[in-house]
Amino acid sequence: MKIFKKVLTLALVCALLFGFIPGAKAQAHDTTLLSQPLLDKTLDITAIAAHRGVLYIKAQTGLYRYAPGEEKAVLLLERSDTYSASENDPDYFDLLLSDGETLYAMNNTKGTLRQVTLKGDTISFGELKQLDWSSFLVEENEYNYTNAPFNLLLSEGFLYLLSNDNMGGMTAMRVSLQSGEIQTFEDLKNIKKLTTYKDDKLLALLYDDETGYDPQTGKSKPPDLAIFDPQMETLDPIGPLMDGMEGYWSSSMAYDAAQDKLYFTDKNIIYYRKALGEPTACAYLPSDMSYAAALPLHLFESGRLAALTYAGIALREDNLDGLKDVKTLVIAGYSDNDMINRIAARMPEVRIDSQSVHYDTNEDLVQAMLSRSDDADILWLDTRMHQVNSFLQKGYALELPADGEAAKATAAMYPMLSSLAMVDGKIFALPAGLEFTVDMVAPELFKKVGMQVPEDFFSLCHSLQMWANETHEKFPEYTYWRTFNNKGMLYDLAFEVYRNALRAEGEDLRFDTKLFRNMMARIEEMDTQAIDVQFDWQSPDAAAQEEELYSKIALADRWYGFTPDMAHKTIQLETSQDMTLFAAEPGGKKVTAGDVSLMVINPFSKNPEAALRFIELYAASLPQMTKVRLMPGENEAILNPRYEEQTAKITESIKSLQQQAVEQHAKGLPAGEIEAYIAAYQNVLKDAETTIRYLLTEDDIHLVRQIIDMVFIPTALNRLEDRADIYPAFNQLKEGTLSLDQFIKEADNKLRLVRLENQ
Repeated sequence: MKIFKKVLTLALVCALLFGFIPGAKAQAHDTTLLSQPLLDKTLDITAIAAHRGVLYIKAQTGLYRYAPGEEKAVLLLERSDTYSASENDPDYFDLLLSDGETLYAMNNTKGTLRQVTLKGDTISFGELKQLDWSSFLVEENEYNYTNAPFNLLLSEGFLYLLSNDNMGGMTAMRVSLQSGEIQTFEDLKNIKKLTTYKDDKLLALLYDDETGYDPQTGKSKPPDLAIFDPQMETLDPIGPLMDGMEGYWSSSMAYDAAQDKLYFTDKNIIYYRKALGEPTACAYLPSDMSYAAALPLHLFESGRLAALTYAGIALREDNLDGLKDVKTLVIAGYSDNDMINRIAARMPEVRIDSQSVHYDTNEDLVQAMLSRSDDADILWLDTRMHQVNSFLQKGYALELPADGEAAKATAAMYPMLSSLAMVDGKIFALPAGLEFTVDMVAPELFKKVGMQVPEDFFSLCHSLQMWANETHEKFPEYTYWRTFNNKGMLYDLAFEVYRNALRAEGEDLRFDTKLFRNMMARIEEMDTQAIDVQFDWQSPDAAAQEEELYSKIALADRWYGFTPDMAHKTIQLETSQDMTLFAAEPGGKKVTAGDVSLMVINPFSKNPEAALRFIELYAASLPQMTKVRLMPGENEAILNPRYEEQTAKITESIKSLQQQAVEQHAKGLPAGEIEAYIAAYQNVLKDAETTIRYLLTEDDIHLVRQIIDMVFIPTALNRLEDRADIYPAFNQLKEGTLSLDQFIKEADNKLRLVRLENQ
């Protein structure tokens, strides 16, 4: 019997889908720049800088400008930056910095700085200035690279920055713009973020990684704020930045001297502290702050901020009334951040909170419903931990409109997914994810070593024994699979494929069968000592042993998380691996267990209309790759939107390698390895029209269909059986401290008890 039911009118549904909710409006001066290309990953932004009331944006396509009153960001200087340009082009820059008087363009890899002069839409660059970047240059064997610093900002003739040290910490430094010399603040520890302040000082965010975790609460402590005096080389503590914060990872800072306000972020909210007093929430962002080497949060003008986020560059005005009139939509549980950012960009009047509420067990979720909790508006269910069928049958979700986008998308999905979302023919959930693992084999390598690709557990045992007996000695550069304990790997494989074989046929899991006994007997008779390694994590040789194992090429690999793009090969090599699964016995079906995630609307939500709009937009915005995974009718090839860019990069790489080969020959040195790379890249270009041109071809999608047809979804009872604590006994069987008969008796008794308790 359903305990709650609420139906939204068709008129309201249409309003939610095709327009903003009446009365709900984003702040008048708020906007988000370059959102769509950033979300579509056709644009990469490396830095923003606010300079004299104008925002400048550095992207891989060039330099953009946004001035108040303009409708969008304008491309001033078109470039097509590549890795080669960052290394060889003197005009390359990836950062923008401003001290209020002068705008600078910087190459953070080389440590070069140039003044930027702007006259209308005309840009010119001053003389190149080389800073002391020696502290960031790393030489490892024949490879040289730059461990580029971050949190770069200009203040009073100095460039301040932070650098990762060799001990996992951060070191604060500054470079004189006049002399180019660098100064390191060796004694000032735990500085994680910096921003300019008054009186030639800076504000520093402090966090001790060793003591920051609070074992009593199970959470990270809030970061501390301090005034940093670079002349005296001191830190004057102020106290926690804001109580309740967890760590410093989502924080960026900007100081407004005109109002004596410190602005800072926590997750996707901007706060301010007036005269460093109590924090007040004043604006929200479409997503979390994006990582940037230079500061991602800037004071655009007094009371107005620019923030580089994953969903675009958000321009936000300080709302003196805080966020009391802003509607917040809370999503409980795991969710796809990229998709949330996409939907948030289309719901600017609503703040999306996907980080503060979680129901990690079925018991937690059910208890929240029994108490009529409205802490979350959208619940993200996962078949691994939530009993979805029971949950929906009890009425713990609002029905989705039959003619809405979510219902249409659900109806087009694989039956094993859509059936989870339905009760009595009505749809209450949007399936949004299907996860499972596959195994990988390299067919050409198996052929090369003279063995057949195994199709089931017993043929795999046969080929592994062949490898251990003699074949491995002929091919020391290969390993069968990446493990030190081959029998241990076989035990785990046997347990998994046996359990899946029974469950896929709807049978109760039990171990007193001829098949399981035969599998255990086959492992017992295996002799893999020749390829086993006695590995001890505490041994001084452990690192070398691990490095040796992972330096070898594997014929097979296990437990790869499936994604449709695994079916597409840009280049076919001898070592290329194909997806596969292993049957439990010869002639048996290949199957694997899948996990499904679904979104539902909490029937006690404070914002059911916004929650429905979010889910409907989510369904309408599903990427093509996701549709291929979830919907059997989505079989059209998917073009690569970055085809031109990627082929241009390969062409550039070939030219660079050809020049390197010429230089090697001029020195009388061999260039065989370089020429091999040239040939490989040329082969990639030769086949580009059928490889790089597509993310998935129709043949690739056909392979995806074959793999997904092997997936089944375990029942809620299956999940309860997996919690019956039989694996400790199985470990004892593997270690030889429990006999096979003892394990079977103990495991089957526990499984039988679970089924009786849940009849």
